Amino acid sequence: MKVFVVEDVKALGVSLKRSIEGWGYSCTLVSDSDKVVKSIQREKPDVIFLDINLVDSDGLSTNGLNLIPKIKEYSDAPIVICTGCGDCNSLSIAKNLGVVDFIVKPINRDRVHMTLKKLEIDLRGKGYYTQYNKRAY
Repeated sequence: MKVFVVEDVKALGVSLKRSIEGWGYSCTLVSDSDKVVKSIQREKPDVIFLDINLVDSDGLSTNGLNLIPKIKEYSDAPIVICTGCGDCNSLSIAKNLGVVDFIVKPINRDRVHMTLKKLEIDLRGKGYYTQYNKRAY
């Protein structure tokens, strides 16, 4: 299963990537919000972990929620939001955008692993991984 992590805090992103790979999954880390959509088009992930508070290549703050509609143009992969802010309004907006789960920072590795296992079972039960990607076929 291909996992895609969007996290602008490099140390956190690298740590999360190592954990995901340690559990036997393929993982791509993108830290620049400007590159998210193109990377998803290229990588065709099965699952996406998306930070809400991101920084672009110019150092400007970007709301990850604004990326979701753009991501969904190219991928039907389930999106899990990672956020340090438990703001109910943001979580409600994310849910309305089709996010399947939320993980509040600081990230609990067991929670990430459990979420991946749940999504893997769901994807396997449907008989595919890459069919979640609109551009995969």
